[in-house]
Amino acid sequence: ELGAAPPMSCIRFLDTSTEQNPNGGMTGGSTTSEGAMFAAEEAVRQLAPKLKAAAKKARAYTAEQRSAEGMWFDVLDAAFSTKFMGVLSVPPDLSAVGMHYTRVTDFMYETYGVAASEVELDVLTGESKIRSSHIMFDSGMSYNPMVDVGQMEGAFIMGVGQCTTEGMDYDPATGKCLTANTWTYKPPLACDVPEKFDVELCDLREERLDHRIRAVVKEVVCGLLGCLGMPWKPTNTAKVYRSAKAIGEPPVLLAASVQSALHDAMVAAVGSPLPDNSLPMPTKPFALLPLLEAVRPGSSSCTGDNDSTSTATP
Repeated sequence: ELGAAPPMSCIRFLDTSTEQNPNGGMTGGSTTSEGAMFAAEEAVRQLAPKLKAAAKKARAYTAEQRSAEGMWFDVLDAAFSTKFMGVLSVPPDLSAVGMHYTRVTDFMYETYGVAASEVELDVLTGESKIRSSHIMFDSGMSYNPMVDVGQMEGAFIMGVGQCTTEGMDYDPATGKCLTANTWTYKPPLACDVPEKFDVELCDLREERLDHRIRAVVKEVVCGLLGCLGMPWKPTNTAKVYRSAKAIGEPPVLLAASVQSALHDAMVAAVGSPLPDNSLPMPTKPFALLPLLEAVRPGSSSCTGDNDSTSTATP
């Protein structure tokens, strides 16, 4: 709109505080990034008209007047060039507060992802390692692929912890928590990250299917609610900025691929289905060892032992 924009080095993001944002909304449901960006876009929409005259004036600058740092600094120079009696600067009002209110129907979208994992199981100790994991996620046109990939990796590892190492144990007699510190409660560590970890962001906007009647109903309902200001008057955010999907939390569920891979490894090791066709979660080594008793070399129950491996130990 102005033909100029501030460089990233001039943009600062302050910590969330009531000093800067006295009436901010809740954070959760992976909506914070979207809401913050849409609020910033709303603030820019308020500021741009205030700078139009300065931008027009800056375009007329001679080569000597232009800043070596770019057009944005010429616009600012023009905006602050008005002086009272040729001495005192007359600062323009360049403050804006962007408050985003999303459309009700924008809450109604789904996120999709798929993951495949390969694990290695040690039948002697019950320990396992993730050899590789590959994640694909429909993120639309990502706002920032580096941030989104980092969010996906972090969420996936949180899910890995839930599936494999993290579990709460309580004393059955007193109810006391027995996993109250990192000696007993084990969050995932660097060694729990897949040895080969691939993350792909997919843009499947052109392939998404939405029933025409459902799409029309959504737009009609959204329009009526917006006109009535119910439950709030939504911000008029351009569609191009609403082309990405939030992916902060959903990839946690993709860690089920690790649980499934461990289940398959256990079945392959035991040679038969597991009891009730289920695997304990979290899959701590001590939870898996009883299931491996019949095939663990050296155990009294191992049917495949010979003189070189049998120790007759329980």
